[in-house]
Amino acid sequence: MCAAQWACRLQQQGWHAILLVPPELEEQLRTYPDVREASERAGSAQRIVATRSLTDGGTEASPKEDAGAGSFWMGTFPQWLAAIGSHVAGRLADPDEELQALRGAALRAQLPPAEREALTARDATLYQAFVLGKPKLKDVCYRDDLPRVDRLKAIGVNLWERAWTEKSLKGRLCRHAAARELKEHPPDLPAGARQIVLFVDEAQEYLLIQLEALIAVKDAWERKVRTELVLLGDLNQRIEPTGFYWDSLLEADDKHTQLELVRNYRNSSKVLTLAKRIWDLAQKHTEEVKGRSLPPPAEPVHAFEEGEPI
Repeated sequence: MCAAQWACRLQQQGWHAILLVPPELEEQLRTYPDVREASERAGSAQRIVATRSLTDGGTEASPKEDAGAGSFWMGTFPQWLAAIGSHVAGRLADPDEELQALRGAALRAQLPPAEREALTARDATLYQAFVLGKPKLKDVCYRDDLPRVDRLKAIGVNLWERAWTEKSLKGRLCRHAAARELKEHPPDLPAGARQIVLFVDEAQEYLLIQLEALIAVKDAWERKVRTELVLLGDLNQRIEPTGFYWDSLLEADDKHTQLELVRNYRNSSKVLTLAKRIWDLAQKHTEEVKGRSLPPPAEPVHAFEEGEPI
């Protein structure tokens, strides 16, 4: 909601605002009043320019925006690829197709049938993140899944690539391949845009190479107009083992500004104080058994309210 509101406000100030969100949030955000109004403003601005173009003797509507208005677009990453006319649009494989490719490659690698059947969509993500990608020991998912990744390495990259030449998958692109294409061939600048801001929500669910591709798009657009890329994410809420952690972006982009949002709107100070005591106990046990450390709770001083006594 905060990212959507931020994008809407910038659109009012004349920015070409783009908001990439997960599929499960898109429908909910479209009911948000600010999002509806931003979409209506962007549509009205384009209709005004189209009318002026025809009035001035033009034969077709101009795609450019009104001088005082910005544009607003919200959707998923695949939808955005289609909207910008990327040559990878419509070719992005879904999770089932990625799993099909992995099982096909595992067959060629002569993995036992039971092991092939046990492969999941999560394994397809692990393969792209840590076999096709660059594994880093700093990444907690890589450390936790190291035995699994080592087993996936038995599936050669050449076998993975051959799997995508099968008739049912020919022409399709896995996330890693699509990101590589986008990185090497950034799309053209959006028509009429004078300044662009691209928000990426839940950035922790993207493969590192996907974020590197978005940085490449930002750099290409920035050569022509001011372009800002805003990545919003929380590694503690990561679901997919994507191989992304914040330090990895330092290697991909040395011109970034990093902001840490510390204000906690979910829990009261009383709840966080209790959580800190429980966490301290858990830490002692973790050290004794040499287990995995849990992420610390937010500081009580950053809570939005004091709350009821516990």
